[in-house]
Amino acid sequence: SAALLTVLFLLFPKKLQKLREKGISAEEEGAALDDLPDELERALATGEKKLRSLGALEPRVQVRKLYQHLAQRGFGGNVVQKVVRQLTGRDEAD
Repeated sequence: SAALLTVLFLLFPKKLQKLREKGISAEEEGAALDDLPDELERALATGEKKLRSLGALEPRVQVRKLYQHLAQRGFGGNVVQKVVRQLTGRDEAD
């Protein structure tokens, strides 16, 4: 099913590659990829979770650590900047 393939793609990209080798159809793979949340949605969810753990820190430190956390997880610079601004109302330069 498409939902199962979506989960596999997110959590186990190497397993999805093995499924391709075993003959998963392009239609099934395409349906699974269409269900994936876009990068901004994933970055927002990741950032919200991280920000909750940074609550006791001063705002400048929260922003820096949030930037680092999102960048280390492979989100693009523009996406990281948008997420940090949206979640904190600040930019790294502030």
